[in-house]
Amino acid sequence: MPEIRSVTLADPGAKNAQSVKSNGHAQFNYTDGTLHAAPQYGITGQVDLVNPPDSFGLYYRVNADQNAVWQPVITDSQLHLSESFMAQLINASQNQTGNPTTTEQGLHCDVMRTSDIEFTLSEKAASAPIANDDLNPIAKFQFKLTLNGAIEVGIPKTITFDDEILGQGRGGTNRTIALNEVPSVQLKVADTGTPKAPKVVICNPLCSHFDLQLGYLGINQRPNNPFYMQENFKYRLNDSDAKALTNESPDNQWIDGILQRPISEQDLTSYGTTVGWKQSQLQLSLPYNDAYQIGPYNADLKWQLVI
Repeated sequence: MPEIRSVTLADPGAKNAQSVKSNGHAQFNYTDGTLHAAPQYGITGQVDLVNPPDSFGLYYRVNADQNAVWQPVITDSQLHLSESFMAQLINASQNQTGNPTTTEQGLHCDVMRTSDIEFTLSEKAASAPIANDDLNPIAKFQFKLTLNGAIEVGIPKTITFDDEILGQGRGGTNRTIALNEVPSVQLKVADTGTPKAPKVVICNPLCSHFDLQLGYLGINQRPNNPFYMQENFKYRLNDSDAKALTNESPDNQWIDGILQRPISEQDLTSYGTTVGWKQSQLQLSLPYNDAYQIGPYNADLKWQLVI
């Protein structure tokens, strides 16, 4: 009796080869350090058949209802599942995200992508899609494939402004924060710059939607604090005009869209989708004048990740 006995999947480094039976569940984790970033991933597969007929077709469908059309699996004589084919199955699913949390390095949000995959064996050669009612399967096989990852944000603990010209009528300090989305850097060794040249690094291997914001919290304002004087502390996002950070509203002010991945770019359903990694630049400006009293002074700023 023909049977699809198992499907063996392996990551690029072959550190995590998994053989799954029908109704099984294979999982890969980006923390293992071998998976490629979306949309390719690097996972390959191998189908193990028992007693196949002399002529047969192997078909598949992913995240489908029971009446959906079956697609032919284009494979070699050894039934090897290529990296591009496996990526097509994975990209047919959308990311599921958890709730952002604060870590010692910055911000973290769990991300998971799961595909429900079906294979079927038919005596009809696999050369074109076939309707479910016309298939006449001789063996069936199904399993789940999950990729576990995360959005990790490494942020500088402190941004400092010079004070050697405090009290002069002219001059001031700009601090430029470079923000970069990257595919697979390990955040524990990511470079977040220095207090005078800060950097923000966002590791986002599954290309999840996100919006990184910076909050200007006015609750703890103090008299004569240069950061809270009216129209004094300013920001500029990329090439936009400079805007003053204000604390007149009873709510905190959030600078939106400092770095973001729009939802429209989250659609990776077609293999080969070009994924561009995002970058941005935020400049904070503090002019100096003789109205300041001797410090030190602090601005209450907070990073926030919106999923």
